[in-house]
Amino acid sequence: MIESNDFRLFRLALVLCGIVLAAACQSASPTAPTEPEPEPEPVTLSGTWTGSATGNFIASDAVTATLTQTDAAVTGEWSTPMPPTLVGFGAPANVNLYGPVTGTATGTTADLSFAFTDEVEVFRQYFPEGCALTVTVTSFSATTMDATWMTNASCRAPVIDNGTLALTRQ
Repeated sequence: MIESNDFRLFRLALVLCGIVLAAACQSASPTAPTEPEPEPEPVTLSGTWTGSATGNFIASDAVTATLTQTDAAVTGEWSTPMPPTLVGFGAPANVNLYGPVTGTATGTTADLSFAFTDEVEVFRQYFPEGCALTVTVTSFSATTMDATWMTNASCRAPVIDNGTLALTRQ
């Protein structure tokens, strides 16, 4: 069978196209696989937080909480000057409200208890044994924490209260 010149040229053009295409697909240097970006460190509640608490009786612009988070467990201490409204009920102005913090954190929310210390007898008159602030951290980041709080069922008047916390990591 004799091939026509047109058919031979077509086959030659097809072979040349294949060679050019194959050469174009080859890279001069192989591309290394890209490394995935490392996951950012999870944000924890560990650190010193300062800010304000709002409430009818327990309100302050000088709340401090020093917290440590290990896995989900949160521990620490909190303090604030005696709120003026409680001084008006006879609480000593020169004594801070303070005590231990316990709770758990999941993601960027947490459930905490800000208890009142047993070390100062004056607290028992205003904050009976077991009285604490139940704190629900609605969100926190590397720099801010927002929470709501309420006194628990062990607290007695005049300290039955609820409000918000707005804290900044120091």
